[in-house]
This record gives sequence, C-alpha cells and structure tokens, in this order.
Amino acid sequence: DAAGRVDLSTEERIVGLDVSQRDYFLRSRDDTTGGMLISKPFVGATDRMVVIVAHRMHDARGRFAGVACATLSAEYFNTVLDSLKSDPPSPALLINAAGDVLFAVPAQEQFAGKSVAGGAAYAEHTAQGAPMSRHRSIGALTGKDRLSVYRRIDDSGLLVALSQDANAVFATWRRGIAARIAVFLVAAVAVAYLSHVAWRRRRA
Repeated sequence: DAAGRVDLSTEERIVGLDVSQRDYFLRSRDDTTGGMLISKPFVGATDRMVVIVAHRMHDARGRFAGVACATLSAEYFNTVLDSLKSDPPSPALLINAAGDVLFAVPAQEQFAGKSVAGGAAYAEHTAQGAPMSRHRSIGALTGKDRLSVYRRIDDSGLLVALSQDANAVFATWRRGIAARIAVFLVAAVAVAYLSHVAWRRRRA
C-alpha cells in the first residue's frame, strides 16, 4: 500500500512486511511517470537473491496508492545471457535503467548488484539515446581498458553489455596483422625471385 506495507502476496509469510525503505518502493513512489521499475538484486524476505519488477499504482485522484510487485529469482535472467558466453570468457551483463547489474555471466557473484552508472561507457550510451552503442573506456567494475557494446532490450528498461579487454583484443589484431605482413613479404620475395629467374632466361 501507500505506506509500504505488504497487503497481499502469494508468499503468505511476507504479508504485513514493511518495505517502505526498500529502494524499489521509494523509487516507484517518487517516479510520477508510472513506468515499470526493475530493482537491483538483493536478498529478499524469503532468503533468496531476487529482483523486483515494480509498477506504481495511483487512486482515482492520481495520488500514489502503492506498488504492485513481481519477484523474480536472479537466475531467471540466465536465459538472456547464457547464449552470449564467449571463449575466452568475457563478462556479459544485464543492467537496469539505474545502471545496476542484475545478472552477469560468467561472473555473477563478482558483478551482480554492483553499479556501472559511474562508468564512461554507460554515461555515453545513455547520452546517445541509441538502441546500440560501442565504447572504449576504463571499465566501471574492472578499472581496466575495455571495449564494450551496449544494447537496449526494446522498451523493457534493460540493457545488455558485452565487453572485452582492449589490450587482449588489440594483441590478437596485431598478431593477425603481423602474420599477414609476413605472408606478404614471403610472397613478395618469391615473386621477385621468379621475376629475376625469368629475366635471366630471357637474356640467355
């Protein structure tokens, strides 16, 4: 209800629970746009790591009347990111509109619940307003030089972020360039030698 007390729930043991100081309740109460809000992961009253999907409710006069919530297990999001696993392993993050990491593969314990809101890549993506953006910046969670791609998931308020260590990417690129240059030089020497042999035969 408007006071932050649970009136009705499929989990009977949390009926009457006071959630008035929970982040998702406060943000829903103060957000007059009435949009959907997705909380950062936290250990809920059922002792499980959960994410809350909240929607602000209002009465006939438009006044705040409480919050309707759905509770999702953090592992629910595994299906979104599991297909994005890479070799070598590199973080794939599911992020809410506030910049909180909801789920991460392959480093859930390391990154879940942390925020990328202070990072340059997140700030640039938000400022651009585009569905997808590419960045090179110091990672908000790793403190290292990263190449990243941010992709908005339709109108869900969620983002998927993929990143790779920039030095590792460029090292692979440099090795590839070096290999191509080596092949080119070998081919050039072979062509020069054959041209020389052909020229000597014509002179003979």
